[in-house]
Amino acid sequence: GGFYPATLGNKLNSTYTIVRKLGRGQHSSVWLWRVKHEWQYVAVKILTAHATQVQLQLSDELGFLQSVRDLARESRHPGQAHIVALLDSFEVSSTQGRHLCLVHEAMGIFPKVDRGLPIPLVKVVAKQLLLALDFLHHECHMVHTDLKPDNILVELDNVDTAIKIREESRSVTPMQVVSSEPPSHAILSRPIHVFSSDELLNMIQFSKLNVKLTDFGTAVSINGFHPDIIQPFALRAPEVILGCEWGPSADIWNLACLIFEFLTGHWLFVPRGGPTWTAEAYHLAHMPAMAGEAFDTTYFRTGKNFGKYFNNDGELKQRLMALTDVHVHCRHASHTG
Repeated sequence: GGFYPATLGNKLNSTYTIVRKLGRGQHSSVWLWRVKHEWQYVAVKILTAHATQVQLQLSDELGFLQSVRDLARESRHPGQAHIVALLDSFEVSSTQGRHLCLVHEAMGIFPKVDRGLPIPLVKVVAKQLLLALDFLHHECHMVHTDLKPDNILVELDNVDTAIKIREESRSVTPMQVVSSEPPSHAILSRPIHVFSSDELLNMIQFSKLNVKLTDFGTAVSINGFHPDIIQPFALRAPEVILGCEWGPSADIWNLACLIFEFLTGHWLFVPRGGPTWTAEAYHLAHMPAMAGEAFDTTYFRTGKNFGKYFNNDGELKQRLMALTDVHVHCRHASHTG
């Protein structure tokens, strides 16, 4: 709890004027602001009072962002161009307490994938995200831990034009103040939609698309403390489920699952529990089928949860039904590599 009570037209840090709300998560809200005396837009992520306190004690999102920014300035690694840049940071006070504000370049949201995207486009996105991860892993020595479509943004050539083009046609008259708790009447979240999924299907010059990775709220240092649980559940790597020591490879697994989703419009895994099995057991049991090979249990035996899911011979205890809920769409008829 403890959301910043933002008001349309309000000024922040005497520099930024609020234009509209872009979105809200569990621990923060994101706003579009105009820079004072400049025709320039930025996105400001305002942490809740609680998240700000936790950030100081348990997380270090600001520290990671500053480290990435400083390393990017000195680096020639192509991946640094695919990380959303931190432009400024400061704290503000409200009746809820102190709020950390993180200022980033304004960007558009990645389109919702309903039917899959063209293979050439997915190749562009995958390459850029792999470059971003390579920069994070090898030059910044950190693991992102939370790759998902919401954390992939699209670079805008002209923010003002994008906003005007994508304004909703229906009239919206929001309330002027956002309450400190998740409100029933509030400023509506209106992210910057760059283009729809259908428009992406009709794009010819895919090379013009530039995506960037954002949100370092759960990032960790490769050599630092690693929590037991990371990643969205359906995108979770096997080493995380099994309680092994994990590292950069968890991000790569995460991205591979996303690439499947971009290509097909479906999740690669849909973990769910049943009468005699857990969602984790279901998840693990379907991994060999999708990978086309059995688990190499030499590494996984080191996991503290190995005994929950495997017997002493290295065989999965729970054998589930064959894959019926994952539909692999090759789509060779409509797309070419």
